[in-house]
Amino acid sequence: MAENKIVGMTTMIPVEPILAAGLTPLDLNNVFINRHDPAALIASAESEGLPRNICSWVKGVYAVTRLMGLKRVVIPLPGDCSNCVSLGEIFEFLGIDVYFFSYPRSKSAGELRQEIDRFSSYLGVTYSQAEAVFFDLLPLRHRLQEIDAMVYTLKSIHSRQYFDLLVSSSDFGGDPESFRKKLELVYQPENESEKKIPIGLTGVPPIMDDLLEVLENLGARVVFCEIPRQFSLGSDLTGFINAYLHYTYPYSVMNRIADIKKESRIRKLRGLVHYLQSFCHRQLEPFIMRRELKLPTLYLEGEQPGKVSPQQLMRLEAFVATLSEN
Repeated sequence: MAENKIVGMTTMIPVEPILAAGLTPLDLNNVFINRHDPAALIASAESEGLPRNICSWVKGVYAVTRLMGLKRVVIPLPGDCSNCVSLGEIFEFLGIDVYFFSYPRSKSAGELRQEIDRFSSYLGVTYSQAEAVFFDLLPLRHRLQEIDAMVYTLKSIHSRQYFDLLVSSSDFGGDPESFRKKLELVYQPENESEKKIPIGLTGVPPIMDDLLEVLENLGARVVFCEIPRQFSLGSDLTGFINAYLHYTYPYSVMNRIADIKKESRIRKLRGLVHYLQSFCHRQLEPFIMRRELKLPTLYLEGEQPGKVSPQQLMRLEAFVATLSEN
């Protein structure tokens, strides 16, 4: 990819204006965590002056942006890490063009349309051109909805494959056509055991790369990945604006809780693992979630990329054992 054609994203924003402009959307979180040594990127960011006690995802995003020499980054507000406001200021200081995309806290359709129109103009295209891309992408997103259903109905897809595909739908890997071809290969069944305990994975995507496999080995099966599913816009595809109004991540935590409750009933979940990233402002969300979510929930914190730690494993073992007794 030519760096001057890439529009980096610190989390998901409407990618349609980017694609309409002939540019490449790139979710910098996915780039960071899929590097062969993401821990080295964190060390690189710290060596340049980013503090130890901020989120590793923020440091990873900073490092890959610098490594790739990107010229343009979009930071959505609200809905992203609160530290990304300051990260955007650092990027601007370094000569990077930063666009702050504003999801309206009011969830007003009119305000969201105005913001997408403003973003489209910034990229040199019209709202109508961006909307046309949304409809072009509908078959791909409908396929993601099918895959999301397969994981808890047919049990014919491994939870890791399910997670990876949906979390990558934030930017389609920068290439919707190549992404479509990946989706075509999903029909091959994995013959998953019917005896595994169905659970959900909520919260920000975990920084540990083996959490889903660990849960499988313990006898649980993740059949609901909250935020990756939101990246696929699986809640509502009836229109361009509706899709992003029903994308829960940038809005109130109560919208997310309502979605979690609904999907927990549909998928007959027995429990939830709610992932918390160290030094993240979303650490405050469990204050509300503990009062609203009635399912057994394990709040699991992580900091650095890598494997599930022995301490985390002990907590996961105890949690799954408790679910198996109920």
